[in-house]
Amino acid sequence: MKKQIGFLLLSVLIVGNGYAGERYYVQKVKDGDTIIVSKLGNNRAEMLEVRLSDIDAPETTKGKRRPGQPYSRMATNALAAEVLNKEVELRCYGLDRNQRSICHVYAEGEDVGLKLVEAGLAWAATYNMKFVRNLKTVPAEQLAKSARRGLWADTSEPIAPWIWRRECWGEGRC
Repeated sequence: MKKQIGFLLLSVLIVGNGYAGERYYVQKVKDGDTIIVSKLGNNRAEMLEVRLSDIDAPETTKGKRRPGQPYSRMATNALAAEVLNKEVELRCYGLDRNQRSICHVYAEGEDVGLKLVEAGLAWAATYNMKFVRNLKTVPAEQLAKSARRGLWADTSEPIAPWIWRRECWGEGRC
């Protein structure tokens, strides 16, 4: 119970301010667009799940009936190389339907989500433009696509994660 209250208070602090102004330590990378962080100087048990703002990375496997997408492991590894076991800064905007904080994540002053899009390892979250706050994200995707970087190197058109979740996971058309 104390752990849940601490998590809730930390979430309110981050989301309520719109900008935390504090540094966090990345404990875990769950997939290509989700990390677990703890506030620096606090008990490492106080963890917060963060969904990177502006992007959608290829889906990882989530069970037998929810297979992953090509490049999901590459996106996860790239995110881990940028942030795992490192200090980051967060600029948060709210919670998603899974109660994860939606944040821009900055490592060494650079927007990590934008770097993934530039590398061709994530899409700009254009399924709803209100989720794209950094105006560089959409053009970065177009540049990665035209340069055939990452998932854009394949000859076939990659399936965006929001379509994958609906058609593959939701409708069983994988």
